Amino acid sequence: MKDDFMIKIETWHKPDMGTIENVHDLDEQTWRTVEVSPIDIASREEVTHGVSLLLLLLLLF
Repeated sequence: MKDDFMIKIETWHKPDMGTIENVHDLDEQTWRTVEVSPIDIASREEVTHGVSLLLLLLLLF
């Protein structure tokens, strides 16, 4: 990889069970353009082999 290439992954955990619809308090115009894709981060079924491999590579480097 080139020296100027970077992938940054950030997580934000909210104190609810996924019931807050507009968790980032986006304005109405922006919110209308959003597509929400809920995932269960504890479920292995949510992670494909390719993504698992990518995450492993990121952790190694």
